[in-house]
Amino acid sequence: MRTHTKSWILGALLLVAAATAAPTAEPRSPARQRLAAGETLVKMAASGAEGRAWRVLDAPPERVRRAVADLRHYAEFFPFVRLSQAWQAGDGRLLTRQVLDVPFPQGERVVTAEVEMTESAPGAPVWTLRWESVADSEQQQRATWTVHPFAGGRTLVSIHLVTAAAGWTARLERRAVEQSLPWILDGLRQQVARCRYDLPIHESCTESPPFPVPDPSRPTPAPQPVPPASAQPSQEPPEEPPRRRR
Repeated sequence: MRTHTKSWILGALLLVAAATAAPTAEPRSPARQRLAAGETLVKMAASGAEGRAWRVLDAPPERVRRAVADLRHYAEFFPFVRLSQAWQAGDGRLLTRQVLDVPFPQGERVVTAEVEMTESAPGAPVWTLRWESVADSEQQQRATWTVHPFAGGRTLVSIHLVTAAAGWTARLERRAVEQSLPWILDGLRQQVARCRYDLPIHESCTESPPFPVPDPSRPTPAPQPVPPASAQPSQEPPEEPPRRRR
């Protein structure tokens, strides 16, 4: 009887630990088997507008990296993003601004965030892109993309998204995150097929080029003074986007 009681207690503790774990650990078997079969897995945190999603894409990691790093084209596949901009500040920081057009009652808001791209080590297979809102951003948000090699030359990609949520809109923000996560990964699945992510880009490709970013596998040199707009307009901060009238 004592053995059965101990086994029951141990099993209960394991279930509680699994239910309360933060949505940051990589999925294990049989979850990997479901991912290999094409499923999108979503795990929400116990509370708040926070969750993570995983999906395997039929594209090599290098191509997926180029699409994830292309911050200027997020509006093509991110739900609720009407406009996405990116530029390098004079102090060398990489910044992005996204105009979100969220359904009523949240409405339109602007996220301005600092972006960081890293590898676990030079030449390592795991690549990460993080952004976090700056202090004066209208909407506080942070996100982490992680790109891993997967069997068969494919890619396991995940996104961890956290949006500030408080008051009566907290439940709506949580629902928006939960719905958006699989949409984002399905949009990325289609986005990586664009010809702008070919290397080299074929002359027949008429799509606007991807946003240029430094190679994260090499040391980043000290920031250089930002040239005048006439010399390098792509590096100047974009103008504040116009607001829609409601």
